[in-house]
Amino acid sequence: MKQKPVNRMIYRLFAFYNLSDYSLNRIREGTNSVTRKLIQKR
Repeated sequence: MKQKPVNRMIYRLFAFYNLSDYSLNRIREGTNSVTRKLIQKR
């Protein structure tokens, strides 16, 4: 049956999406901390 390749593709897509979402959250946290520091300096 050709079920495994499809499942593997879906799993890879989910893994890539989770990884990108995690990195996006990290970048967002970094920018938030930077903006907070800039606001505190003012």
